[in-house]
Amino acid sequence: MRVSTAKTVVLASLAVAMVVLMTACGAKSAKEAGLQAADLPKDLKSCTQSGPIASFAQMKDNKQYADAKAMGVQEDYAALYATSDIECAQAAANGSTSRPRASMLLLKFAEDSTAASAYDRGLLTGGRLQQVSTQLGVAATKPAELGDQVEAMTYNKIFTAAFHKGRFYILYISMGLGDSENQKALKAVYDRM
Repeated sequence: MRVSTAKTVVLASLAVAMVVLMTACGAKSAKEAGLQAADLPKDLKSCTQSGPIASFAQMKDNKQYADAKAMGVQEDYAALYATSDIECAQAAANGSTSRPRASMLLLKFAEDSTAASAYDRGLLTGGRLQQVSTQLGVAATKPAELGDQVEAMTYNKIFTAAFHKGRFYILYISMGLGDSENQKALKAVYDRM
């Protein structure tokens, strides 16, 4: 029988601590990683309708969502923020609202490569935003602080950004927010992943 020395006990403890830390860092849920109230202007509140994407009636027959599920989405989440309960209900029902709002769809895949493939295919946007913006006759941009990882465009006063990082593929949409507010929100989400 081998007797533990102080050195082996310390090494074993460090190994266990590293495993716990590595597991915790990679175990973020889509909700934890996604858009949070602190990322947005104070007048936007979290909508009670936020939750799994499948809980939205309009997603039942949505081809893009079905394609994402077929690619092996492990977890998904829709985060909705608006100025009032009425605006939240409108945003959840059909995405339209007359006041500022922000929303984010997050897909979490088992593998980084699958999230990258979903992003490269433009799974949630019907094509990469660069392609979509060209079809609409508007310019796609890349928010400066996030480099080439994020594509964004503004069309009819609606700001849209898409990106992937690690196992996540994200679509962010806002209306009535300024560039700096959108940048702050995107950077906060990006940094949490």
